[in-house]
This record gives sequence, C-alpha cells and structure tokens, in this order.
Amino acid sequence: YFITTEGDSLDVLAQQFYKNKSLWWVLSIANVGLSQNSLYTPVGTQLRVPTEIQNIISEYNTLNSR
Repeated sequence: YFITTEGDSLDVLAQQFYKNKSLWWVLSIANVGLSQNSLYTPVGTQLRVPTEIQNIISEYNTLNSR
C-alpha cells in the first residue's frame, strides 16, 4: 500500500513502481472507488499497489484482443 502526497498521480506512481507510466490503469483498477476520469488522487489516499502485475496485464491483453 502507498499513501498519496501532494503531486502524486497514477501515471507518476506507475512510473515509480513499475518503471512504466502507461501502466497507470493497473493502479486504477486495483483501487475501486477512484475517479475513473482522473489520474490524480486526493492527498492522503491509501492506494493498493499490486506487485505481481503480469497476470493483470495478460488478462487485459486477452480481453482487448477479442
């Protein structure tokens, strides 16, 4: 888990945790209740940060290849 601070956004956090800012959506789907219309999160928000993301990415790719 990670607690957000001033200036945090899902793309910045994805770069920090996954070394790839385009994986912001992994954080978004792992944290139900976040606004789906924004990359920004309120300061002090506790975010779940999945560490094993290969299965998430594989499922995403499977769903989007149909």
